Order: sequence, then structure tokens, then C-alpha cells
Amino acid sequence: MGHFATAFLLLVSSLIGIVYSRPARDVGKFPCHAFLDIINEWPDGYRGMLELPVLQEMTPYPQDLFKDGHVILKFNRSLNALDIPEGDHGLRRVSNDNREYRIFIKFTDQLRRLRLNSFFSLDMTIHHERWMKGKIGITGIQFGKFQCPEPKSEAIKYPDCDQYIRMIDNTPPDGFRAEFNIPVNYTMKGWNMEVGFTKEILILDVPQGIRTPAARNVKIFSIENREYNGFIKKNSIFKLEFMVHFDRNRFKKRYVKINYIRFGTFQCRLPSFDHHSGDM
Repeated sequence: MGHFATAFLLLVSSLIGIVYSRPARDVGKFPCHAFLDIINEWPDGYRGMLELPVLQEMTPYPQDLFKDGHVILKFNRSLNALDIPEGDHGLRRVSNDNREYRIFIKFTDQLRRLRLNSFFSLDMTIHHERWMKGKIGITGIQFGKFQCPEPKSEAIKYPDCDQYIRMIDNTPPDGFRAEFNIPVNYTMKGWNMEVGFTKEILILDVPQGIRTPAARNVKIFSIENREYNGFIKKNSIFKLEFMVHFDRNRFKKRYVKINYIRFGTFQCRLPSFDHHSGDM
């Protein structure tokens, strides 16, 4: 019994450390949420884990790069509270409107051990007014050389989406079967994407993804990974097969096209695409 009890305690101890999370689902509204996993949420806030790419060598320690804060977070609305257990509350700098937070990590040895092209995981909990649920999000992140969104030097010109779609079967009169082929420039521990169409779609079938909404006659869909296929390596091609069905009594096939794809920080779109023109 003594050996059994010891083994049981070790098993329980290992399970306690497991934290389940899912990618944030509102990346279309808040692109920087591509780097946020949600652990738990409630009407006036949520707990999440930021996964921030390390884009600079950490040895020797780049002091000048972090002089204004190790992690800088910006929100579109004022928070009631932001709790970051690894942060030094005494060194934290907060804007007068509670929208910008400059976080300093308590123990810099934790940062010095990071390797180039790895990730820095930062646990955070935010609290806000209940009426802000779904309306508040991260609009800016800076961690050393990593910035979200990337600084704009000129107007962004997005590529067309046709080159990232491989047609498999275009014979059905009311749809087609195809595959997304999207370049991935950083390692992902979970993914979600948005897909937009020029016309309302009756059914978007994605066997290897979780698609929302389930309603018919929708133009924009959200797709996230299943439990077993969330990890994607850097410098790889993300492939996902899908099938589309539309009402051929309403639309001619040549007018039903994909005009928008957002996968992490990757985007392609037609100039005519309007994110607010489709119902999620």
C-alpha cells in the first residue's frame, strides 16, 4: 500500500501542473490575439497565456532594448486590473487611462535563458467592466524586437488568396473541394483562422478543424485546430482540406470565391473585401 500511495501522489502532482488552454477566437477583431491562449474566462475578464516570439539574442542581455519595459501591452479600452504574477508591480508603469502597461519581469535570469526564435510565455489575468465583454482586447504588444502589429512603413498591399488555395475537385455544380496552402513563419502551439467568401455559403465543411458559425448563408467563418493538430513548425506550409457548398439558384459558380484568409499574422485578401460585410 505504501508504494501504491506514493505512486498515486506523484500522479496527482503531475496532473496539477497541467493547464488547458485554447487559442483566442477574436483574432479578426484583435490581430495581436494570435499570440494569446485563453485558459479561463468569466463575464468581467479572463486568464490567458501570451506566447511571445524571441526575436533577439538574450545573451549578452540587451539592456537598452528593455529599458522601457520587458513587455509593453496596449488595450483598446481601460482595464480595471491587470495581474501578471511574473511582473514586478513596483516597477510597472501604467498610463493615466489604464490602457497601456509597461511590465518588468521580476527575475531577469528567466529572460536570459531564452533562446533566439523560442517563445516567452507570460501568464496574465485581466478584469474589466461586464458590459465590455467581447469589446475589449489587446491592440499592441512589444517584447524586445517583436512588435504586434508590425510597424507600418507604407500602406499594406495584401496578396490575392488564389495562390494559397489548391483546387482538388471543381466538378460539383454547387461547390468545390480544395486545400489551403499557407506559409508559416513562426512555430505555433495552436492555430485559428478566418476565411471570407464573396457570396453567402450554405456549408463549409472542414474535417480537420472546428468551424464556426454553424449557420447557413454566411460569408465569414472562423476555424480553429482540433486537440491533435494544433502544433505547426516554423518555415512549414500549413495544409487544410475543406469543401464548400452554395445555393446555385442564387449564385453562379464563377462568382463564389475566397476573398480573405487570416491565419495567425498571415493575411491575403481582395481589395474589395470588407471584414464588416459578413456576419460571423
